[in-house]
Amino acid sequence: MVIDYRDTGKGISSEVNDRIFEPFVTTKRGKGGTGLGANIVYNLVTQLLKGQIESNSDIESGAQFIITAPLDLASTSYVI
Repeated sequence: MVIDYRDTGKGISSEVNDRIFEPFVTTKRGKGGTGLGANIVYNLVTQLLKGQIESNSDIESGAQFIITAPLDLASTSYVI
């Protein structure tokens, strides 16, 4: 299974993009952002789904996240 998410927003700087899946990395410090969202998604994709996620984002072209996971796990029921 492949999920290719893209948007046309303001994008993510290369400095943040290089660390996007680390805990507590945020561009919204002091504005309610904890920096845990991408880290939680990374852990769910890699540990629960046994897949991979990558970020191909930059300031000029918005954000892109590609998630790949084996299909044989998709038929299994999980409680999160």
